[in-house]
This record gives sequence, structure tokens and C-alpha cells, in this order.
Amino acid sequence: SERLLLARWSTGGAVAAGYALTTLWATTPGLAMSWTYTAPGQRGLSTLLELYGQQRTTPVDGPDGERTAPYVQDWRSATFDRWAAALRTRLLADDPAALPSPAAATATPPMPWPEFAEAVKHAYRSALDPRQLAESALLGTRLVAPGADAAALRTTLTETVAQLRTLPGQRQLADVLEITYLSGPRSQQAAASRAALSFSTYRRRLSAALTRAAELLRERELYGSVPR
Repeated sequence: SERLLLARWSTGGAVAAGYALTTLWATTPGLAMSWTYTAPGQRGLSTLLELYGQQRTTPVDGPDGERTAPYVQDWRSATFDRWAAALRTRLLADDPAALPSPAAATATPPMPWPEFAEAVKHAYRSALDPRQLAESALLGTRLVAPGADAAALRTTLTETVAQLRTLPGQRQLADVLEITYLSGPRSQQAAASRAALSFSTYRRRLSAALTRAAELLRERELYGSVPR
């Protein structure tokens, strides 16, 4: 579901092009990577893209033989919201050049998927125990604000169950997560009984629910808190 955005050319001045580009960066669902090509005569746009923290790569020949300079951004390691916040801080500083670029300021590599999925499982199992949840590896991810506590992480976990419930065919998975981890301590046998499922079916549903919740949380980490 990840997307690539390629801007091969732009018309008008640098400010208009910058506005159009930032609109695309903000609104393209699941944006993973973007490339923006600038022609030799577009020095204003090149300067703007460098201010935005876009990484300039090796020049290439355009379709008309003109050398173009591509700028690239990996949005998987810097969500648009965090990139915009870092850019705003840089633009309002007395000496913008002294601050890291927006891309550098936010480019924290995400946790590898197997570790992330396992951390999600442990977080749900600890959702009702603030002390255990405070030790979750997810507190070091972009799922919560820097310095956030266990309560903020529990809110994120609860919101993910609510999001899962709205997806077609996923309501039962959301109910299983809610019953098992968020609505009071109980054994898995008791949870299966409340969900009106055989124990073997309940276990399969619980495993699928944790995997689907991890996928939704991964999307939230990479692309921001508002589903697009």
C-alpha cells in the first residue's frame, strides 16, 4: 500500500511549486518516497528543496537531453507532520542554517517489523498495568510524542482497536482485543466464553487480531496519526 511520488517537472515560480509539492506530500495516502526533478534554470526551486531538507542525488538526463537534479525524501523515516514541525522550527530560528534540516531532524529508523510486532503484543498484554506498559519499546517509537507515558500509549492502543472495528469484516477481531486486553483482567478461557467462541477459534482470532493491530500501528507510526 506504499506509494511513490514523482515530480518530473514544475511550472511557475519556486514558491508556487513548493506549495504544490507540500500539498502532495501531505495528502498522498501511504507516501513512502518522493522524487522532485529540477532543471538547471530552476535555481530557486533547488534552493527551496534544500531548505526543505530534500536530499540531492546524482544528476540525470531528462527526455530532452537536459541535465536535471533529482531531490529525494524518504517519508517512512520522517512523517509529514514531524517534517513540517521541524521545518517550522528551522524557519523561525534566528540562524536556520545552524539547525539540522527537517529530514535530518526527524529521520529515525523505524523498529524492524518482527521486533515491532512483538512489542505490540507485549503492549496489549500490559495495557492494564501502567508499570509494565511504561517499559514498552513502543514508547521509543513515533506512535507517541517524545517523553510520553504509559497512559498515552494505552490511548494509542485503544484508538487502534476502535479503528480496527470500523474496517470491513474486522469487528470480531476488534472485539476479541477489547475483551481480552482492554475491558478488565480475565483468563483467555473466560475471554473466549465472553466472545462466544470455542477456545481454538478464539486463539486463532486473537492471533489474527494482534497481527492486524500491529499493521495498523505500523501505518500510524510511518504515516501519522490520522488514517488517510
